[in-house]
Amino acid sequence: MLSARPILHALLEELCGISDKVRRFAATEVNQMIYEMRVYTLQPGKVAAFQELIEKEALPIISKYSKLVGWWSTDVGSLNEVVHIWAYEDPNHRERARKAQGEDPQLQAFRPKALAMIVSQYNKILVPASFSPLK
Repeated sequence: MLSARPILHALLEELCGISDKVRRFAATEVNQMIYEMRVYTLQPGKVAAFQELIEKEALPIISKYSKLVGWWSTDVGSLNEVVHIWAYEDPNHRERARKAQGEDPQLQAFRPKALAMIVSQYNKILVPASFSPLK
C-alpha cells in the first residue's frame, strides 16, 4: 500500500516550511498511541465550578469518544489552571474523536458554559518513548 505521507511532508515543507516538531508528529506511526495534554487557564476562583461542570455535564459525553488518563488542578506555580490528558489509539483516532465531539449536540450546548470560564488554553500532543509505561 502506498503512503501519501512523503508527498504530504514535501508539500507542507515547501509551502509552509514546517518545523521539525510538526514533521516528527506527522511521521508518528498511524497505530502508535498518542496522548493529548490540554491546559486551561481559568478565571480566578473558577476552578472548582469548572471541574464540577466538566464532571457532571461534559465527561459522560466526552468519554464516548476519548479516554481520560488524568485531570489535575494547579496548587503551586501558575494558578487557576487545569491540566488534563486524553489517550488516543493513534493520530487518526484523535482526529475522528475530536470531529465527533465537535458535532455532538450535547457538547455543543455545553461549550458556552465552559468557555465563559476559560481565559486561555494550549494543547500538546505527546508521543510516548519506547520505555514509557504508557504506550
